[in-house]
Amino acid sequence: MVRGTDEQEKQKRNLYEKIREYEIEIATCKNQINDINTSITQDCVKKHGIHDFELEAEATLYGGTYFICKNCGYER
Repeated sequence: MVRGTDEQEKQKRNLYEKIREYEIEIATCKNQINDINTSITQDCVKKHGIHDFELEAEATLYGGTYFICKNCGYER
């Protein structure tokens, strides 16, 4: 590990702390997005009774296939 002066080490600690805070904020945002997506898929089922899945295929050499709801985009 590279060591600098006391002032440089203090700056590095402050930056590492900022990184940790941002990582916590990012995780919180991802959880909120997941909650919203869950709400969207639940609303779709309430409105339509079931998800209306259709087969989607990736346009690549080894493309996979997926079932995607036409109404909300939920992937199964």
